[in-house]
Amino acid sequence: MHEDFYAGGLERGEPNDLCGFCGKKPISEKCKKCGMPLCEECAKTAIRPNTDQMVLGVVTASRKPTETKIKVCPKCFPDVDLEDFE
Repeated sequence: MHEDFYAGGLERGEPNDLCGFCGKKPISEKCKKCGMPLCEECAKTAIRPNTDQMVLGVVTASRKPTETKIKVCPKCFPDVDLEDFE
């Protein structure tokens, strides 16, 4: 976990309803990778296309979602792997 980035007292384990990254706005999400509480503005969306349903770049099945999305913190965003989507 990125405890050194927690703002507003979260690094000391105190309860807080503010974003763990900026420390200014209320929590709306949690980072899928490290669990940091995030506000809407700090949460980054990582998208993985579902290539099982594509043939030559064209979607072949419409009943299943064609992409998977997860919310992660700005610190974890560059390190998102395929395992994080499950």
